[in-house]
Amino acid sequence: MNTIIVLSERGGGICLIEKLKMKNFRSHEDSDIDFTPGLNIFLGEVGAGKTSILEAISFALFGRYAGSVNQNGLIRRGAEKAIISLIFSTSTGRYKVERMISAKKTRKPKMSVYDGKEWRVAVEGATAVSKSVEDFLNVDASTFLAAIYASQSEIKEMLETQPGKRRERLDKLLGIDMYEKIWKTLGEAEHIVLKELTDAQDKASGVNVYEIQLKDIRFRVNSGKKELSDLRNSLADIDRKLKLTEQQLKGLNLIKQELTQVNIQTEGKNDEIEKSRKTIILLRDRQKRAEKASAIFERNKKFIDLENNLREEQKRVEIALQNRMNLMNILQRDERDLQQENESRNRLVTLLKGLSSLEEELKILEMERKPLPTLIDEQTEIQGGLDELNAKLIKVSSEIENQKRKVNRVVELGECPTCLQIVPEEHKERIRIETYKVITKFEDEYTSLKLSKERGSQQLEELKRKIERAEAADRKYFERRIQVKMIGGRQEELKYVGDRIEELKTSITECHNKMSEIKETPQTLKKINTKLEDVIPKSNLAREAELQSAAKADFEAMLRLEEYKKKELNTQLVTYRKLEKKLTKRYNAEEHVTIDGKVRVLREERAKIIGGMSRLERTMEDNEQQVKRINNLLDKKRKAKREVKRLKNESNIIDTLRQSLRQVIQPIMRKNNILRVSEAFQRFYQQLSNDTIDSASIDEDGNIDITRNGEPSPVNSLSGGETTCAALALRLAISSSLTKSQLLLLDEPTIHLDESYRAKLRDFLGDHRFEQLIVVTHDNTFDSLPAKIFRVQKRGGDSDVSPLKFGGV
Repeated sequence: MNTIIVLSERGGGICLIEKLKMKNFRSHEDSDIDFTPGLNIFLGEVGAGKTSILEAISFALFGRYAGSVNQNGLIRRGAEKAIISLIFSTSTGRYKVERMISAKKTRKPKMSVYDGKEWRVAVEGATAVSKSVEDFLNVDASTFLAAIYASQSEIKEMLETQPGKRRERLDKLLGIDMYEKIWKTLGEAEHIVLKELTDAQDKASGVNVYEIQLKDIRFRVNSGKKELSDLRNSLADIDRKLKLTEQQLKGLNLIKQELTQVNIQTEGKNDEIEKSRKTIILLRDRQKRAEKASAIFERNKKFIDLENNLREEQKRVEIALQNRMNLMNILQRDERDLQQENESRNRLVTLLKGLSSLEEELKILEMERKPLPTLIDEQTEIQGGLDELNAKLIKVSSEIENQKRKVNRVVELGECPTCLQIVPEEHKERIRIETYKVITKFEDEYTSLKLSKERGSQQLEELKRKIERAEAADRKYFERRIQVKMIGGRQEELKYVGDRIEELKTSITECHNKMSEIKETPQTLKKINTKLEDVIPKSNLAREAELQSAAKADFEAMLRLEEYKKKELNTQLVTYRKLEKKLTKRYNAEEHVTIDGKVRVLREERAKIIGGMSRLERTMEDNEQQVKRINNLLDKKRKAKREVKRLKNESNIIDTLRQSLRQVIQPIMRKNNILRVSEAFQRFYQQLSNDTIDSASIDEDGNIDITRNGEPSPVNSLSGGETTCAALALRLAISSSLTKSQLLLLDEPTIHLDESYRAKLRDFLGDHRFEQLIVVTHDNTFDSLPAKIFRVQKRGGDSDVSPLKFGGV
């Protein structure tokens, strides 16, 4: 027999179960049960699924149930999930709890509140829902399962076990063991406090030693401050003397520095005057040479224009010859194409068969002609590169001629080509060698460019051959396409070839006409080059003379400027010599040496004082750090003393609490709780038993004393029916001690009871004072009670619950 008693006061008083829905729970595929206040009885054979109804109520309320079956075992065989929904009410309102069991995925339990129109979700989550149910019913899950919902075998075990174990079980059910746990917890706390007390006493020791050390260090700190003050006064006196001496030394240093600077400037002016004199001589010589160069330029300036004209003519002839060569290449190509087109026309006439072979050849020709646009682009790019190389060759050739003119100028005139000054023979030779190196570099560059041009020409020729092959493939491609289409349209192909032949003839005629217009020949270019070779030396000589003659006015201006500069330098030299004489009278070298030595001595004394002050300051800092450290230690030890006092008080308080708990509180609570259970046990036992029960009690040591019909009756001497009645009475006594019995659930209460005991139980249930009573039994005699009766039976392996109306319900 299982018994469940639930009280709800905290949540609002009486709790009534209104409705239970089970889907795929245990053997119930889809059961929907409506409960009523008062007595509700479920009748059915053993294994019909009656107990599953009570398990569903327990699981819906707390997510827990009495039994060792895994949650997945609660799911009906063949189903994936089970769903339980329970509606209950209190004086505060109506509530619905929904939970699901699934092996694959879970859905959060939820609790809803009915607001008069619809259900509104108030709480979600397993923990939150269970906590809310506990608040509304004023019973936690542990009490619900451990103390109230227990099997019959557990009740018999409590009756038949030894008194000591029975006492432990009662202490646990009635909450008396809580005081033993508190006593042990206080013992552990006392042990921790004593350990902390020992540690605090260790930390608080040695206060006097640290106070003596602190007094000694503070004395040293005060002595150091006095010594530091004396050193600072000495330093101030030395600084005052040093400042006066340094000012005297600074004045002498400034006079000496000024005198040295005047001497340097006097020597510099002498050097500048000598340099100016030499420059005037040089400028006068260059002025004469510029006059001679002007005459040379007048005689040879016509050769410069002649050279420019010849170079323009040279460039024009080169372009014409290049055009002639391009026209000859085009003419040769068109003549070849004309010959090939004539041959193609002849072949087209005779072409009748071989279409498949022509199509294969057409594919090969397509691959050969495909690179033609790329090759033509490369030909244009290379041709442009060759044109750039020709321009660079002309530029480098011009640079070589310019360098040669510089060499001739150095050799013939003896002037530097950069600054136009007359240079010595050794410098002249060096300039000539360096210039020849530059000429050699440009000649190497000219040779390299010429080689690049030759390579580019070779690449161009090779590219032309590739283009010719690609163009040949292109022509063959069109020829083969014409041949392929010949079967369907040979006349059109012949017409295309004829047009192509006419185009080629026209192109050949145009090439002949353009070539006849070009009169220039390679001999013309050769004559021009010969004339240039004769003219270039004379034009170079004219250019050099022009440069020299152009500098004549510059030389005259420079000469006037240099003569004025020399005059100014002589005036400045006189001024510096007067200043030098004046400073020499003011400067005393012996006095300078004496004051310098005095400054060094004062600085050494100052450095020694500063070093002593630094060492003393470091010592004082160390002492102050020690003072801080000792003060911190003393603070900690004083704090530890206060902690020792506090921990002693705590230890005394804990010891007093433990003694009070063990000697006073725990015995009183055990006595009161056991007395309340004992009185309830006797009352329920007298109502359920057929015998005359004089007394039934439980003492504080767990002993059960029963007196029937005036004689003592030990528990082990009771019959099976009496044992069941005593077990049920003890269960009701414990439950009534924990709750106020507003809701009661009984599972098979008639086991081991004969007809007379069942009649007493029916009378007890008929006269019950519970707000709602739910009974599960296989005894059909219970249908005579004033209750709502439900029939539970198996149909095809599934439990079916159907309401019956008996007993005025």
